[in-house]
Amino acid sequence: MEGIDHIARFMAISATTAPKSKGENYVRTKVLEGREIQELAQAMNTFGQRTGKKDFDRDGAGVARSEAVLLVGLEKAPPVGLNCGACGFATAKPCRNNPQTRENFRDRSVLFATWIWALP
Repeated sequence: MEGIDHIARFMAISATTAPKSKGENYVRTKVLEGREIQELAQAMNTFGQRTGKKDFDRDGAGVARSEAVLLVGLEKAPPVGLNCGACGFATAKPCRNNPQTRENFRDRSVLFATWIWALP
């Protein structure tokens, strides 16, 4: 794992110093290593089975083989009013009014998501 942990931390620094909407920082990062990676992989598999969403098993297997995982997400970010399409709708309004997308986008913010970079 020598070096991989440093790369993951540099990536986290890059994510938190990147330009943001309106110059406000809601970005949160976390580097996972060891047992935490296996817990994430299992949670991904379980989520895929429970929801019927495809490819979580494949992606969970990739995460399980990784030496480090960088999670990047937003915390308590207010909606910025962008029609990004991340929720599957062309505009943000139906996303806000749909119970399923409200569950997936709990903070009602546009989901730049939780990005996962798995470093082999």
